[in-house]
Amino acid sequence: MRIRDKTISKERTRATNALLPLARARRADVSNAITGLVLRQIHQSIVEEALHTERTLRVANFAFSLERLDDSESLKCFCFTKSDIYRITRLMEWPCSRNVTARRRYRTHAVLSFCVLCRRLGTVCRWWDLEAESGCTTSVLKEFYEALDEFYSKFSTLVSVYRQSFLSSKAATYAAEVSNAGAPLDKCVGFMDGTNLYISRPKGSAQHATYIGHKRRNCLKFQALSTPDGLIFHIFGPVEGRRHDMMVYRHSNIDEELSTTLCIYGTQYYIYGDPAYVIRPYLIIGYGGAFLTEKQKQFNKEMSACRTAVQWALKDIKKYFSHVSSATKMRIECTPAALWYFVSALLWNFRACLYGSQSATAFNCAAPTLEEYVATIPQE
Repeated sequence: MRIRDKTISKERTRATNALLPLARARRADVSNAITGLVLRQIHQSIVEEALHTERTLRVANFAFSLERLDDSESLKCFCFTKSDIYRITRLMEWPCSRNVTARRRYRTHAVLSFCVLCRRLGTVCRWWDLEAESGCTTSVLKEFYEALDEFYSKFSTLVSVYRQSFLSSKAATYAAEVSNAGAPLDKCVGFMDGTNLYISRPKGSAQHATYIGHKRRNCLKFQALSTPDGLIFHIFGPVEGRRHDMMVYRHSNIDEELSTTLCIYGTQYYIYGDPAYVIRPYLIIGYGGAFLTEKQKQFNKEMSACRTAVQWALKDIKKYFSHVSSATKMRIECTPAALWYFVSALLWNFRACLYGSQSATAFNCAAPTLEEYVATIPQE
């Protein structure tokens, strides 16, 4: 028994002696790893401090001035010429020097606020990229969301409210220009279609609600009504991407507006839409079915060529304000994606009033001036 205990004791001692070098090596490895981690953190903090100093100096040494740019550069950077930027800021009725936000006490010029807004929407850029162009740090630039809210509050009714008086005054002109462009309908005053704003895949139940099967992407859906002069007359949304265009039409309650307002002085005008909608006296759609006569096919062909006007306008929104065309930037959990789209539509209407549009050229129908367009804001 004693011999057995001695044997076990010797084996334990031998095993312990064999493990000692491994333990010492492991302690050395842990010590080296900790030392390396500390050195990396010190190096990272030094690099971040150097970058912060460089950014601070770069921003401090730059003062934004629109006058440094010529009209072509201003049009490229901000989608508007210098003189038109001043016109728009006057219409916005912002004071020359204004507080960017009530939460912070940053002060900036109204022109800078509008230029940052246009630059942010016109490019797929980060706030950091705008520091050298605006002379403001990222923390200041993020406060321009209040400028976005003010712009939308000022002009939102130009696209979110059905303006009967504006459409009634233009109905005869719109119908004549559409007919002169070769359309077989002589009382058509606008075109309706749905559009998708593609977004980054959300979390939770929103992932199923925003998923659109035939595109296999997540999106928000809007309904747009455009006129022959290239303006987006009315937008409704956002709605879950999986909804059908006709369901969006019912939710928008625009059917009631069209039924009561498009009969003008005894003449019934109407909107033209794709076959996804249901035919009404004030909403005309193309012929459907597999067995169509030659006249019906010709009608569909000619009206489809005219109906692309609404698609031109929707295309130009994403062309000139490409921030909303980037799905990775449209994250509904942390960004105001729908608000970005509404403001982009408003800015596109401003561009159509100032520089014309593809639809206005195709139908030979000029848009109103910027001041005339803004004057159509419904009065409360």
